[in-house]
Amino acid sequence: MSIAGIVWAQMAADLVLLHGFTQTGASWQPVREALAGRYRALTPDLPGHGAFAERPASFSATDAYLRAIVDGPYVLTGYSMGGRIALHAALSLGARVTRLVLIGASPGLADPAERAARRADDDKLADRIEAIGVDAFVREWGAQALFAGICKTLRSGGRLHAQCGGGPNLHRAHELAEEIMHSSTFVRFFGDWPGPWEFADAEVTAERLKTAGFVDIETSLEEASTTLATEADYREFVTTVIYHPHLERLPDASLKQAFIDRVTELAATEPVPFTLDYWRLNMQGRKP
Repeated sequence: MSIAGIVWAQMAADLVLLHGFTQTGASWQPVREALAGRYRALTPDLPGHGAFAERPASFSATDAYLRAIVDGPYVLTGYSMGGRIALHAALSLGARVTRLVLIGASPGLADPAERAARRADDDKLADRIEAIGVDAFVREWGAQALFAGICKTLRSGGRLHAQCGGGPNLHRAHELAEEIMHSSTFVRFFGDWPGPWEFADAEVTAERLKTAGFVDIETSLEEASTTLATEADYREFVTTVIYHPHLERLPDASLKQAFIDRVTELAATEPVPFTLDYWRLNMQGRKP
C-alpha cells in the first residue's frame, strides 16, 4: 500500500501510541521499553510531524494512515493532541480499536463562547509558530508553562528568586561542539540538529514572568566563567554536564570517546584553556 509515495506494509500491533503536538513517535520510547515483552507497541510519527512533517495534518489523513500501517485489532492510546486524534480515530476505525486510552486529552469545550475564545488563542499560537519555527516555539512554550506553574503555586505576596543560564551562556562551548558536529566523521549524526537549549535574555524573561502573572519583576545577566583545574577535570565535567545531549546522538562508545577527545583538544588551545563561558540569568518577581 502506498501513501504519499511511500510504500507501507501493515504491521501487527497490540498497542498504538499517538504522540502530542510538536513531538514524534520517538517520544514514546521510554514507554515502549517499559512495555517490551508484554505488548507489541507501534509509535508512528503523525502527519505534520517527524518523518511526515511535510504531509498535511487532518483527522481524515491520520485515519487513512492508521488503516494503512496497522493491522488491527489494537488498543489505541493518545497523549494531548494525539488523544484528540485517537478519539476521532476510534469512531472512524470501528472494530479495529478495541480500547481507548487518553492521556491529557478530552472531547473539548462544550460552551460555544469558550470554543471561540480557544480557537482565537490557538490561531495566535499558530501565527507565532510560523513566525519563529517549531523548535524555538517548543522552548518558549516550555519556559512559559514553567513560570505559570510557579506563579499558580505561590501564595499571594509570594516571591520568586531564581538563577539559571541565560543570554550568551556557553556560546563558545557550543561553538567548539559545532565545529566537531560539522566534521566529516560526525555530520551524519547531527545534520541541522538545533540542540535542546534555549538561553533567554533578561528582556525576554521579564516578559514571560509578566505574562505568567508576576509583578515587581527584576531580571539581569552576569558573567560567571569557570575554569577547570586540569584536562581530566574538564573532560569529566563536559562529558556528564555539557555535552551529554550530543553524546546521546552517537551510536557507539568509540564515537562518543572521539567526540570528547576532540572537544578537549580544542578547549586546550583556547586563550584560557578548559574554561566554560557561563552567563547567569537572575530573576525575581512577586505574585500579586
